[in-house]
Amino acid sequence: EHVETAFNVPVRSRLTKMRSGKNIGHFEVDPHLIRLRKYGDIETLSHEAAHAIDHTLRKQLGSSWKKQAYDLSPNAKDAWKEMKDLDYDQKKRRVTEGFAEYVRHLITTGQAQALAPNFHAGFGEFLKTNQALKVELDKFKDMYRIWQEQGAEARILAQVDFGGEAGRK
Repeated sequence: EHVETAFNVPVRSRLTKMRSGKNIGHFEVDPHLIRLRKYGDIETLSHEAAHAIDHTLRKQLGSSWKKQAYDLSPNAKDAWKEMKDLDYDQKKRRVTEGFAEYVRHLITTGQAQALAPNFHAGFGEFLKTNQALKVELDKFKDMYRIWQEQGAEARILAQVDFGGEAGRK
């Protein structure tokens, strides 16, 4: 629910409109919507939420909003390369997928700074002028950390959809 309210994007489980059978998640621009194959898949949710954030920032700040983060980094050229290096498909090396993977690492693994030090520095500076986004990303990160630190049984129970919420969405 945090992602839905913080980033103003509905999240639905069960991929009903996916083009490829191998996708575990998908962000749809129109309608503004995240679809997940598995209810409670936080890693995929964080990746798809990054696409929603990217889309929103493009609408608010223009298509080159990431250039601001690159320009604020110690080395803009290396920051750009870091985003391409993070794309899960190295044949394509898409900056948009790199950014989504960066946010996934920021939220779930804590490895974002190690994987993209130049972009991380620039994005940190960018967030200083976008405090609302910083607050929501930090809250998402804290919620994930709390989830990780609870026992295995509690984590399993947290992913069970007892009320049938996933089926209603």
